[in-house]
Amino acid sequence: MPRSRIRYIFTYGTLMSTCTGQQGRRERNLLARTAQNLGTAAIRGRLFEAGLCPAGIRDAGPSDRIQGEVWELSSEHQAVLAALDDYEGCGPLSPRPAPYRRTRIRPRLADGRRVTAWMYVWSLPTDTLTPVSDGRWQEAHAISTRAAACAIEPSGQIRRGRAPIARRPAARAARRSP
Repeated sequence: MPRSRIRYIFTYGTLMSTCTGQQGRRERNLLARTAQNLGTAAIRGRLFEAGLCPAGIRDAGPSDRIQGEVWELSSEHQAVLAALDDYEGCGPLSPRPAPYRRTRIRPRLADGRRVTAWMYVWSLPTDTLTPVSDGRWQEAHAISTRAAACAIEPSGQIRRGRAPIARRPAARAARRSP
């Protein structure tokens, strides 16, 4: 992704401060150290279950909302965004097709303010995913669907089964090798 002056990010799943599971723990800790949580927010969009993580899309009806949080990133925001891009599978070394893409949005915070923020939007088909009707992803959703977790094939197709979504690009593992 190109460098940006946008210093806010809207989170709605494993990156939310209320998430306590293993999925995204390192990235949540990074946000907690380098950003300020501005509280709850919502955007117009639809939310789906995609195995152990949510899939948020912007295509929505007038009453469809995704509930989440907005974080204000520190001066280190470019490095934080690069780490989050890797986690979400849309970094420069991530395999394609990427399950998410980072997109500009304008969420409304609980106090009524709007900010321009980044959001990781699901970029694969949703026809086989289960909608989350209230727009609030919680770990309970992921736990209840663990047996129906899915994997993303290289073609971009979602395969149902016991394997969780591959969230780490192979390049990251290669960088850790001596």
